[in-house]
Amino acid sequence: MWNRKNIKLAGSKIFLKKYLLALVLSFVYLLLMGILSETLPVETFLKNLTDEAVKLHPLHVLRELAFFFGKVIVFPIEGLFLSLGPIVRGEEALTFTSIALGIRGALLHMVLPAHLIHLAVEFLVGLPYEVGLNRAYLKIREDATVDFKDVTYGFKSPRAYRNVVYAQVMREVLTFVFKLFLFFPGVRHHYELFCVPYILAENPNLSWRHVHHMSEKMTHGYKWKLFLLEYSFLGYMVLDALSFHLLGIFYLKPRMQATFAEAYMAI
Repeated sequence: MWNRKNIKLAGSKIFLKKYLLALVLSFVYLLLMGILSETLPVETFLKNLTDEAVKLHPLHVLRELAFFFGKVIVFPIEGLFLSLGPIVRGEEALTFTSIALGIRGALLHMVLPAHLIHLAVEFLVGLPYEVGLNRAYLKIREDATVDFKDVTYGFKSPRAYRNVVYAQVMREVLTFVFKLFLFFPGVRHHYELFCVPYILAENPNLSWRHVHHMSEKMTHGYKWKLFLLEYSFLGYMVLDALSFHLLGIFYLKPRMQATFAEAYMAI
């Protein structure tokens, strides 16, 4: 029976049962998905902050903090402003062509080449790894031994890898397309396919259509509950952002992944 409080409590027990293992598994996942290095100049920020702290210049420390959070906020629109700057300054006429060229330049600025490489790693390595990650969490909850074969379960054979990549990539693509045109149906579709990586963690040889269909049937009546479960961690998400994602690395992400494994078993 579904009980959010009990599921979160059980997830915490799974997470604490093998904390170091859960920490390493989740850390690798965050690394592969680019979350740890995604656009934020963390290394430079920490170096500058440390230099200013050693000099005991409080105002300079605050300046570095302001600069860091400014980069967090500004980066998504930085490329757009760089490309549309000449139009804003009146150096170019405001025409459909100039706007289109500006948007194209902004997209190239933000996407190529690093983001394409990141996308390839995420799709071809990160998403199959997610299947092994979930298999490991399912085994941890049963007090079973987790070995390297479990973690790399999405890569166990060419056929399994192909099916896993298709199913996982199609999940991401379909959710993105739904959100692109209609936000709320996209969110609904996201939770509709919640079970996909867990089903693959138990049988990676199933076709992506079969896996998606199974997930849609399994999550019928649970999508709103899954949404409430995920966003019951909202307070921790805010603290994670304030801690430069250190809370996410050492506590929040492993705990959420353990909780979602428990939610899958409840479904």
